[in-house]
Amino acid sequence: EKHNIVLRGKAGTGKSHLAFAMVKALSDKSNKKALFVNVPTLMDRAADSNFAKKNFYIDQLSKVDYLVLDDLGKEMKGNLGKGMIYSILNARSNTLITTNLSDRELMDHYDRDPAILTRIKKGIAKDSINEMSFDDLTNKRTIYC
Repeated sequence: EKHNIVLRGKAGTGKSHLAFAMVKALSDKSNKKALFVNVPTLMDRAADSNFAKKNFYIDQLSKVDYLVLDDLGKEMKGNLGKGMIYSILNARSNTLITTNLSDRELMDHYDRDPAILTRIKKGIAKDSINEMSFDDLTNKRTIYC
């Protein structure tokens, strides 16, 4: 099916772990390519790159069969992130997204631009199982500290 999946909630609750397991299983079963991308790291690299490199990132992330955008909304706020996220999500219809932010916080992070939120939630009906909240879970990382 052509729709995104959004896993949201507090840090350390297993969103990234589940997202990685999902795309790994899909990739292993179908022999298609999957990418797991930490959004803040991507934006840091893109900020240090030239125009051609940014376009290369956008092109590759737009075309890959399975994509996880991990920690969406944790990148530095600005036009670079907003433009790249918009371009990637606009070209795709099946992206797995993890975020610590609510819809309202995402809207604030992306300068109240509804085009970003509509692309994040592309294909997700209200109260859909394609949007999962991890807010009731505890931080699993603190167990190891």
